[in-house]
Amino acid sequence: MKTETVSLPNSILVDLKGFCDESRTKKYCTTRWLTSPTFRVYVRHAWHVIHGVTRECFDIANVEAEPRGQGQFTEFLKEATKTNPWDGVYIENVLDQRFSQYFRSRGWLEVGAPDSCFYLPR
Repeated sequence: MKTETVSLPNSILVDLKGFCDESRTKKYCTTRWLTSPTFRVYVRHAWHVIHGVTRECFDIANVEAEPRGQGQFTEFLKEATKTNPWDGVYIENVLDQRFSQYFRSRGWLEVGAPDSCFYLPR
């Protein structure tokens, strides 16, 4: 039985672009909740040391989707990877093994301690 996907609300994509545009020139960490009735994500423009090199990143710190498992996060991740102007995307505190495997299988680097964070360079 195929699960129906739920499209990511357009308001999230508009807010994502707005966050990236506003944060592009900031020399300090910026944060924002991007929210809709079915999807919320806490994002950050920040710097991380990745394998000894400081990288400017688009961080994904918290995700809430309802219903879960319908593709909203995957769609957001694709858009965030394309839209952000920085060195890469950093996802912190991945505690779900299914998500950890998802990132590993797509070439994300495991970083942080104890390897619960992932980084995808541009």
